[in-house]
Amino acid sequence: MRRGITLVQVLTLLAVMGLVMLIVSPALHKALHKARCGAAQLQDGVQLRSIVQGCSAWSQDNDGLFPIPELVDAAHATESVGSGKNRTGSVLSILIFNRLIEPEICVSPRLCTERNRKIRACDDFEYATPSAAIDPVLAVYDPAFRGSPEDVGAVNFREVVSHNSYAHMAIGGARLAHWRDNFSASTPIWANRGPRYTDTGRLVKGPLGEGSRTLRIHGPEDSWDGNIAYGDGRVTFSSVPDPEVVAGSVVGSASSEGLRDNIFVDETTEGDGELGITERTNAFLRIWKRGIPADGTLTDAHLQPQSGYVWID
Repeated sequence: MRRGITLVQVLTLLAVMGLVMLIVSPALHKALHKARCGAAQLQDGVQLRSIVQGCSAWSQDNDGLFPIPELVDAAHATESVGSGKNRTGSVLSILIFNRLIEPEICVSPRLCTERNRKIRACDDFEYATPSAAIDPVLAVYDPAFRGSPEDVGAVNFREVVSHNSYAHMAIGGARLAHWRDNFSASTPIWANRGPRYTDTGRLVKGPLGEGSRTLRIHGPEDSWDGNIAYGDGRVTFSSVPDPEVVAGSVVGSASSEGLRDNIFVDETTEGDGELGITERTNAFLRIWKRGIPADGTLTDAHLQPQSGYVWID
């Protein structure tokens, strides 16, 4: 005589299944989270590559130069004279205004990467007659697009947030010569933004260094990991801020013991420490909340975190 499954057997089976799920679930959740973050990391690299390609496309009709807002808005129809135009937000706004990139790609994927809630994609970019411009009809980009939450110099911002996650090289001094379609496989142009370091490449104490949100974009929270885009359009993921591939991978004299070129530090030891700020070319990438002077008046103070030109979180 065949017998069916008893209630006790059903309850026992359910209990065993629940126990198995309890054991497996954390590991499964961790694996899924790792997979999602891996996909976000790849997407982040794709977005960064698109920005560099947009810069390259712009250069084809502009003597090989990447966007330089001071030159693009020479008539001051978009922003006023002396407003610090060469900031990150203006550079990206030029690319968007000319349909070379979309606003959404300027923000790292929210899942597992972008951790600052003040940074979000711009959903009201004005492609024609931007209302924030001095002369909306003649404007050449939307000055309300923000590269940082603290952008300085533009007029009539619609909101106090940032529409961008990425850092780029300084547009000034001798580095200005590299802000173009340079095809260099060793010159960093854009990258995930980074924390503040000492002159010798150590994380500083405090919220902008060891406690920086940028360490949680891709890294293990105690060191920087991120995507770096080079002059040849190539994007690579690096687990250090001073990769050997960088053109100035070793800067300084014997006394500095071959200090590696940290892309977030302006190493004053370059050229045995004899080169001035307008002569140094070591990699230096930041989000610029105010454009540094491109007319030869650049000073060391312009590149310091507390100068009012650099934004770090």
